[in-house]
Amino acid sequence: MSDNSLHSLHTTDLEIGSSLPFDLRDPEGNIVHKSGLPVTQRLLDRLASLGITSVTVKSESQESINPIDTLASTCDPESFSTVANLLEQTTEKLGGIFRDLQNSVLVSSSDINENVAGFVKQIAGDASAVLGVLAVKGKQVGLELARYLAERSVRMSYFAVANAIGLGYSELAATRVGTLAMLGDISLLNHPEWFGDEHRILSSVFSLEEYKNHSVESATIVMENMDFDDSFIESLSQIHELADGSGYPLGLTEDNVSEESKIVNLVDTYLSMTEEGITGKHYLESDVLAFLMHQASLGKFDKRVVRGFIKTFSLYPIGVLVQLDDNSIAVVTRTNPSNPFQPVVKCCDSTGRVKDLSVSTNYIVGPATATFPMRERINKSQMGDLLWLPDTVCA
Repeated sequence: MSDNSLHSLHTTDLEIGSSLPFDLRDPEGNIVHKSGLPVTQRLLDRLASLGITSVTVKSESQESINPIDTLASTCDPESFSTVANLLEQTTEKLGGIFRDLQNSVLVSSSDINENVAGFVKQIAGDASAVLGVLAVKGKQVGLELARYLAERSVRMSYFAVANAIGLGYSELAATRVGTLAMLGDISLLNHPEWFGDEHRILSSVFSLEEYKNHSVESATIVMENMDFDDSFIESLSQIHELADGSGYPLGLTEDNVSEESKIVNLVDTYLSMTEEGITGKHYLESDVLAFLMHQASLGKFDKRVVRGFIKTFSLYPIGVLVQLDDNSIAVVTRTNPSNPFQPVVKCCDSTGRVKDLSVSTNYIVGPATATFPMRERINKSQMGDLLWLPDTVCA
C-alpha cells in the first residue's frame, strides 16, 4: 500500500462509540465525519439515509507503522501499567532471591510464591491482556547475567502460568507451576563461563555432563535453602526431561515426569527458539508452534500440554504480524481459545480497525514475513530436527 492511498471502509465496520484517528469521506471525497469524533448511531443512520454504504480513508504505508505501537494501543492503559510494574517488581525481587540462593542464604518459599500469585490473578482474569504486555515490553538486552536470568525466569513463569491456566489448573496449582519455572535455571548463575555474547549458552556447553545435570543442581540449591516439598524438588530436577526419554539428566519417559515439569520444558523450548536466538536464529512464532506440534507427534513433548499451549497462545500468538486475505497487515491482539486460527487482530494502517476473525469474513493467509521480515522460517525438512539445541543446529 502506498503512502496516502485511498481505500474503502464499509459502514458496517464502524463500531458505535469508537473514536477514529482519520476523517471519513463519502465516495465523492466530502468529509462526513471528522477525525477524533466518536461514531454514533446518528452518524450511521445519516449515512444510511444518504445511501452511503462505504466511506474512504487515507492510509499510511503499512511499512511505516510500528506494529508494537499498534499492539500497545489496544491495551487498557491501567492494566498495562499494572502488569508492567508487576513484571518489573517481580524481576527485581527474583534477582535478589537468586543472589541470596547463590550465597547459600535461606529464603522463604512464601517470598517467591507471593510474587507468582500476584500475576496468576492477572492472567486468570485476562490472559490475553497480560500476554499483550509481555509482547509489547519485549526482552531487554545488555543486562548483567544475574538480571538476565531473573528476567528470563520471570517471563518463563508468566508463560508457564498461562499454559497451566489454559489446561484448567487452579490458581494455587498454577502458582506452583509458575514458581517451578522461576527456579529451574537458578544453577546457571554459578556457571558464567557457559555463556557467550548476549548471554547465549555456548554450543559446546550442551554436551557437558555438568550442563546436563544443571536442573538437578538447581533442585539441590532450592532444597538446601528453601522450604518446598519433596515433589516440588523432584519436578524441578525433571524440567529438561522429554516425553520419549531423550531428555536429561536421567532420560525419564513421559509416565515418569510430572505434568508441571512438562509445562516448564515446553515453555523453555518455545522461548529458546523465539526469544533467545539460538546460534543467532530467532524463529517465527507461528512456525515454532507448528514445530512443537510436530515434535509432539514424534513423541518429544506431551500432546496434552502442547494442545493446551496452542489453545492459550493461538497458532498466531499475541504480538505476531499476520497477512489477511485482503493483503492487509494486522497484529494479533487477543487469542480465541475456541479456535487458534481465528484470533482478534488490529490492522496496521491508519484505520486501526479491530477484527474478530471468528466472526469476520476475513481470514489469515499466513505470517507477514514479506512486509516485516524479522524472523527466520522453519521449513518442512527441519521439522524433525532438535532446533532448540545449539549443537544440533550447528551439526
